[in-house]
Amino acid sequence: MTDAPTVTRIFDSWGQRLRRAREAQGKSQPAIAQQIGLSQSAVSLVEAGRRQSLPTVMAVARALDLTLTDVADGAVDDVRIVVASALSITPAELDEIVDGLAPDQSTVAV
Repeated sequence: MTDAPTVTRIFDSWGQRLRRAREAQGKSQPAIAQQIGLSQSAVSLVEAGRRQSLPTVMAVARALDLTLTDVADGAVDDVRIVVASALSITPAELDEIVDGLAPDQSTVAV
């Protein structure tokens, strides 16, 4: 498994990017919260990097028309680390799972 400080650092940087994107789009936290069916405080916690929930980050990103790769600023390794952490496996184990998929199954819709 990946160490907690690494995951915390990633969620913190993702939260900052989400906040900047929301502000650049002129959207409020309450508006995003209403759009995704969560509380304003949940959105605030995501932006502060204190709610380390991949599904919540993805919901906020979708509300801002962003992909997870956008939120990660192209850092695919960060995405691997967080997805592996969410599944309670190592990034190497995640790679084994993905590599074991048939070529037409290697794209996973989230």
